[in-house]
Amino acid sequence: MTQHAATARRRYPGRTPATPSAGSPADATQPLSGGASLGGQAAVSPLAATAALADGVFSTLRMARALAESGRRIDVEGLDRLVGLLCAKALDLPPEDGRRMRLTLLDMLDDVDALSRSLRDGLPHGGLPA
Repeated sequence: MTQHAATARRRYPGRTPATPSAGSPADATQPLSGGASLGGQAAVSPLAATAALADGVFSTLRMARALAESGRRIDVEGLDRLVGLLCAKALDLPPEDGRRMRLTLLDMLDDVDALSRSLRDGLPHGGLPA
């Protein structure tokens, strides 16, 4: 079990790290304002939308790390913009929701560091490109 998975299980038993629990104020099935919807679908709370973006970033990081550790070359261009967008969305959340996302972002930092180590360790000459 990876460090992230162990941390996630400890912090968020029964769910992924960035997914709000069912019935919480950030439940993605609850409309934002009295049933407002877009295109026939219920509106999603800002926390739920940010958590969904975080889940996507976690998936991207896991895939990139798995490919790097298997010796495959990967292109991480754009990953910084995706993480930047996630951070900006987290900063736009109300303070209580932002604090809830803080743990997710710290876990993501661990994943980014692990990907960085995998990429560095996979390069010849002590991490310097040939």
